[in-house]
Amino acid sequence: MEGIILIVISLIVSTLLKKKKTPDQSPVKRAQQVKPFVENPFKDLGDFAKNFIEEHKQQLDRGTPIVKTAPVVVEKLERVVSRDQGTPRSSGRLSIHQVNKVEKQVSKPIITHILPSSQDELVRAIVFSEILAPPKSKR
Repeated sequence: MEGIILIVISLIVSTLLKKKKTPDQSPVKRAQQVKPFVENPFKDLGDFAKNFIEEHKQQLDRGTPIVKTAPVVVEKLERVVSRDQGTPRSSGRLSIHQVNKVEKQVSKPIITHILPSSQDELVRAIVFSEILAPPKSKR
């Protein structure tokens, strides 16, 4: 009961004080700062990439002589099955995986026109790899 009386008295006092408040004392509203709108923030990066590709194409046109490549002839290899009499054959689930397979390794040609030739190109390549590549945690 006492709590209700205190609440009623505080409401009456607050309404009287609100009436005495003049409109000049109202809080000043701040104008919101308008942020400059950029249509496409990646536009500059796209232009930079286009310029880089154009420079790369011009260097390739100037510096590399035209080399004709012969078409690759695929030779069909016949399977030669020979049993090695020296190794005993064991039966079981894992016997297939225990046989050492001889695989012919094919050497890949090194492409030299992809590698950067100057320090400036190296810096650009590093920057592009950081921007366009997946994060290091997913590599």
